[in-house]
Amino acid sequence: MTLRTSRYLAGTVTTPHAAAREVRGHTHFAAIQITITTLDLLQMLFFAGFVAVAIWQRHRIDQHKRLMLMTIICMLPDALARLPVSFMTNQLIMTGLDLFIFAIVGLDTLWHRRLHPAFGWSALLFVGAFHLALYFSQTASWIAFAEPLFA
Repeated sequence: MTLRTSRYLAGTVTTPHAAAREVRGHTHFAAIQITITTLDLLQMLFFAGFVAVAIWQRHRIDQHKRLMLMTIICMLPDALARLPVSFMTNQLIMTGLDLFIFAIVGLDTLWHRRLHPAFGWSALLFVGAFHLALYFSQTASWIAFAEPLFA
């Protein structure tokens, strides 16, 4: 088992526990922790999905390596959030994520003179889902729905 895989297995357990601790404590941080937990679980879901499809496509090296690169991109929001700077916000993390994906996919497209389908669908799916999740995970209706799940 790789370090990357074990981090996501541990994250699957610890992330909901952190949200539950805040919700049960009725802290002001509970809503923020629910948003963070939602996004972390989505990252873990995409990580697992990209790894599964990459393993399934291991005989097609061009797809396999691009999907494995997408697994690294799945970890980027956590890395950006942990930078030791005081100005890091969710919007700045999303901007960094978008720029990184755009740069990687753009450079690959320029290099090969076409957008590779594995990058096309995976990047679009990940960016779209992550932006939607960021928006909806901060709404009052999502917080009200998720709070009892962690109580």
